[in-house]
Amino acid sequence: MLQWKEFCEEYELLGSGAIGIVFGVENLKEKRKSALKLQLCLNKSETIREIGIMRVCQTPYIVTFYGYKFFADAKGN
Repeated sequence: MLQWKEFCEEYELLGSGAIGIVFGVENLKEKRKSALKLQLCLNKSETIREIGIMRVCQTPYIVTFYGYKFFADAKGN
């Protein structure tokens, strides 16, 4: 399922919700444990806004944001 070169192929399910799931993974490039969230993008502009908020948020109560990727669905969206 997770076939990105920067992450170890072993992962654990940390949680799931209405539009996404979160996995615990090993980031091979950075040599650190990471949480990887896969989220259904229902509204791209809303998702981009959320990414912007996570990017600048600096608090010990929220994990550090390192990046994102968009993938097309079967319809090419």
